[in-house]
Amino acid sequence: MEFSRSAIKAKIYGKEYELVKPSVSVVQEFGKTANQDEDPAKAFGVVADFLSQCGLPKDVTMDMEPGHVNQLIDLLIDKQKK
Repeated sequence: MEFSRSAIKAKIYGKEYELVKPSVSVVQEFGKTANQDEDPAKAFGVVADFLSQCGLPKDVTMDMEPGHVNQLIDLLIDKQKK
């Protein structure tokens, strides 16, 4: 069996980006850091850092609608809707 990093293509406001799915350790660190910040401005900085590690430029993240950012994160961490 061979594993390789999964990538997804996301078209964000007309431009296509290729993002790599994060490792378990990156998701764990994101979860710890995101839960520590109650200040929304700092929380979005943490989100921008996380998505940057996946390949999305921080300025693109900061220009997105919050709901779109949440959908992208859910897609990257394979979060299933219930």
